[in-house]
Amino acid sequence: MGILFIVHRSPFQRNEVKLNLEMAKEGDGVLFIQDGVLMAKAIPPHIKELVERKEKEGVKFYFLEEDLKARGIDTDGEKVTYDGFAELIFKYDKVVM
Repeated sequence: MGILFIVHRSPFQRNEVKLNLEMAKEGDGVLFIQDGVLMAKAIPPHIKELVERKEKEGVKFYFLEEDLKARGIDTDGEKVTYDGFAELIFKYDKVVM
């Protein structure tokens, strides 16, 4: 089904998010875990347009629910549990971290 990109670092510390988003295309997914879930609270301006464009192109975005809770963050974005995380790994053809 495509590639699942797993982002585990803060979008304010590294370019990991931007690089993964630039590579993502229709049918791919991006899962935010650990400090990557900070994207649910605040998106750096230089990444916001890219996220919006990729959503329109058919890239799916997910947030690990347990990591959101651990950081006191809520989101309207699609949340997955650890079981959902495992399901995503098998749903996509490749996983990039």
